[in-house]
Amino acid sequence: MNKSILPIFIILNLFFISCFDDSKDSDSFKIVNDSDDDIVFFYDKESLYSHKVIRPIRETSSEYKNLLRNGCIPAHSYKQFDYMKKMVYRTFESDTLFIAVFNLLDYDTLSTEEFDNKYPIKHEYQVTLQDLIDCDWTLFFPPLL
Repeated sequence: MNKSILPIFIILNLFFISCFDDSKDSDSFKIVNDSDDDIVFFYDKESLYSHKVIRPIRETSSEYKNLLRNGCIPAHSYKQFDYMKKMVYRTFESDTLFIAVFNLLDYDTLSTEEFDNKYPIKHEYQVTLQDLIDCDWTLFFPPLL
């Protein structure tokens, strides 16, 4: 499998098994989108700036539908991800977790070449396990000062 496709495949599989839950759940990781734009996020153990693995998935592919259903956070809303907290404890216990946020509009409208050249990350969080515990497993976009 192409090395740049593997992280996307893993991320989309994790999104696929995630559950959306509007209730307050202490076992969930929550991302709050306080911006005027729909956003999509990706995460990895390395900076997503440094290895640019994210590529737009186009049209009606099942991966794209899963991304929209599970990984997109509409403007002025939030999503909780039950699987993330367990995954962070298991996988990233002593490492930094990098979470990159893209505007869905950029993801949808830029060609693959434009996306590669601009790589329009709106913000990249670099959080440790302790950072996530300290913020009660909630990240805000745009970040709070």
